[in-house]
Amino acid sequence: MNPTTERRCVDCGADISERGPRSKRCEDCQRKRRRALNRKVYRRSAGLPEDRRCAMCGKSIEDRPGRPEYCEDCAKLRQSEQKREYMRRRRRTDPAFRERKGASWPCRKHMDALHVEQGGRCGICLEPMPLDTRDTWAVNRIRPKAEGGRWEKGNCQVVHHDCARSKGGRWEGSMEAQLARWAPWKVEAG
Repeated sequence: MNPTTERRCVDCGADISERGPRSKRCEDCQRKRRRALNRKVYRRSAGLPEDRRCAMCGKSIEDRPGRPEYCEDCAKLRQSEQKREYMRRRRRTDPAFRERKGASWPCRKHMDALHVEQGGRCGICLEPMPLDTRDTWAVNRIRPKAEGGRWEKGNCQVVHHDCARSKGGRWEGSMEAQLARWAPWKVEAG
């Protein structure tokens, strides 16, 4: 064996250069792995339930049916994170993501029309919104649904995702005050 080649244990990272060429683990990690496998085989042959643990938090998951990897709390957390990441990836990588809705409001051509009408600025913060950042835009109702706002051109504006989140469904006071706060571009144009 070449003395300059350094190999590491896959579990703990210890140097295993002196072990055989097919070894992947140091002696301690190999012993632990063998014990765990023997324990699993023994429990199976004795008809005992496996000692199953959540891969994220380590809680026991023996009471969960099937062969889950995670406890209920970690599974819900992981599923919600995966959904959010999937939607983020779709928005970033799929240029036709919003256009697949067909003629429904709001599609890409409606967003472009609103962008031109707003002078290329965010409807809430009035910061510039370049066309190459189109995938980070959101269409927001000026008057929220709870207050009777509908998806129609007169009640919509193009905004940054963060601005849409900060606005939420807020709407208190007079119409003029709310327009000045949540759609200042309309007041300027108006």
